[in-house]
Amino acid sequence: MAVLPPCFAIGLCAAIAWDTVHGERGTLAQDAKRQEIAAARVRLARLNDERLVLENRVNSLRGETLDLDLLDERARKLLNQFGRDELVIPYEPSQRLQ
Repeated sequence: MAVLPPCFAIGLCAAIAWDTVHGERGTLAQDAKRQEIAAARVRLARLNDERLVLENRVNSLRGETLDLDLLDERARKLLNQFGRDELVIPYEPSQRLQ
């Protein structure tokens, strides 16, 4: 009977140690969360860059700062039209311009 309390204490310490490493909020879970956060930050930076490019294109199509070349490019892509002196290169449906 005298062995029971120390065995219980050792078992409790082992359970706490295991949970510290492998538990829901353990060190392995924290490392996984750090990796997810790093990946999300990279994606956020990429999306912010993409947003800035799109904002610049939209601003180029507004009234006083109208970029006629960009307007012509968008109209040709959307309407699928071209001039007489231009060369047309066909492409597959999967390579559709956006």
